[in-house]
Amino acid sequence: MDYICDVNLFGRDDSSEQVLKQINGLECKRNNILSIRLDLAVSMSSDKIDLFAGQFCRFDRQILTTKSTLSCVLYSPSGREYY
Repeated sequence: MDYICDVNLFGRDDSSEQVLKQINGLECKRNNILSIRLDLAVSMSSDKIDLFAGQFCRFDRQILTTKSTLSCVLYSPSGREYY
């Protein structure tokens, strides 16, 4: 069964490490819906949205974004690695 992994970022604590920590804490699995929400007082830059999508989202499924949210299908709870 699929679940929604609701990740909330507050203030300046909007790093990939924080997202990964919450994903692991929620025991999210591949193909769960990943919902990353940033504190309403701050909006995510398009670079940050691209970074999170590239690391955590499946690209064969729809990715939805606003100024403060990213919703997608989780690729892997460990994310992709950069080299």
